[in-house]
Amino acid sequence: MVLPKHIMYLPQERTTSLDNLESLSLHSALKTLEYGSFEERWAIAKVLVRYGNDVIEPLKGVILDEGGDSEHRWFALRILSQLQNPRIVLIITQLLMMTEDEDLINLATQTLASQGENAVSVLTPLLHSSESRLSATRALAQIPHPSVITPLMSVVDDDNVEIRQSAIASLTHFDDQRINSILEKALKDYNSTIRKEALIGLSLKSKYYASSQLIALICPLLEDVDLTVCQQAATSLSRLQDTLATDILFDILIQKYTPIPLQTSIVKALAWQETNHSIYALAKALYLLSEEIVCDIISSFSRINKPQIKQQLIDITIKFYYNHNLAKKSEKISQNLCYTWQKIGAKESKEILKEIISKGKEKSKIYAQSALKQLNKNP
Repeated sequence: MVLPKHIMYLPQERTTSLDNLESLSLHSALKTLEYGSFEERWAIAKVLVRYGNDVIEPLKGVILDEGGDSEHRWFALRILSQLQNPRIVLIITQLLMMTEDEDLINLATQTLASQGENAVSVLTPLLHSSESRLSATRALAQIPHPSVITPLMSVVDDDNVEIRQSAIASLTHFDDQRINSILEKALKDYNSTIRKEALIGLSLKSKYYASSQLIALICPLLEDVDLTVCQQAATSLSRLQDTLATDILFDILIQKYTPIPLQTSIVKALAWQETNHSIYALAKALYLLSEEIVCDIISSFSRINKPQIKQQLIDITIKFYYNHNLAKKSEKISQNLCYTWQKIGAKESKEILKEIISKGKEKSKIYAQSALKQLNKNP
């Protein structure tokens, strides 16, 4: 059960109050739901559920009233969420089409899921109408049941981008080989949002492909006209844990004309792989790239958790400090090095930290002092 964010606790039951509420007529109970306190609404909601289908129509008006009190609408929806009726699916479909209220959307989504296959049988015919296709697709996309696969597959080529995006995003979560060809086709969609969804989906389907096949599908999108698609392609490629994928990412990373946001995404992708090969690629990149990206690389080292890689990181960063003039000249790089040494427990860096404390600029001294203090504290 999802409560609105502003409700921080559940009220204690008031037996006498509840007894009084149970004696109310349906009309009076609905008025109590509309004008009552939170505790009265909580109690009367349990009573209204017992009226079953009789409450659907009056509560529909409450739920779909965008100008109404949000707590009142939430309680009305919560009551319907406890009933099983095809009309409820239609009401929720309308609600999802019109509201931006996060609390209502969360509860509506859970309610659709609870309706299961009943919801699918109601929503599927609505896909045949241009007026209801978008809302029906969005509703089907919220139902985590394999029965939505076939109806959603029927709209993946729809002219409406929102319909295609919603259908493809939902289909990626199902383990069904029929979805693979849809994702491959979507990689060439004219809309960048669809291409990104396809990349996300394909990275989840690795069991159906050889690594070389996925690399061949994903690589062209590293040079997509949309930068966010390029960034997603880098992320998807890194999930393959393949040395060829790592090498391709490295080649794009060090190219002179690669945009900085894409370089940053590739650094994160390579660090996420946490393999000796990917870390070696980042180590080489330290000597080839701008100060900004070098800082990104060093910072990414601080987030790597594999114990067997940490010694490699220590060796790489200390060697970089001694062998690259930029490491000593750049205060930003110096600060990132100090922070990373502190995070990865690089005791071998103590002499360098003392040097920075002695000769570095003021802010770098603070970072070095913090790192040295932490390293001395840990045995």
